[in-house]
Amino acid sequence: MTFKTPHNTLTKEEADLTIAAKSIEVFLSQAETLAFPADKIEIQANWVYADGSRGASDVAYFEFTPQLLNSVLS
Repeated sequence: MTFKTPHNTLTKEEADLTIAAKSIEVFLSQAETLAFPADKIEIQANWVYADGSRGASDVAYFEFTPQLLNSVLS
C-alpha cells in the first residue's frame, strides 16, 4: 500500500498490513503521519496474484487535517 504526496512517498509491505476479504488495515506511526503535509494524499493498494500477474486498486484520496503538535511524542 502506497501513500503519496507531492513531496513524500511511503510504502507499507504485506507484513505491515492486516488483509481481510474486503478490507486492508495499515498502521501508520505518529512520525509517519506527521511527515504528510496538511493536505490531500493519494493512496493505492498493489498486489500480486498467485499466477504472478499484478493488480492495483483505484487511487483513493484522503485529506489530512492540520496538526497542532508537530513533534513525535515519546
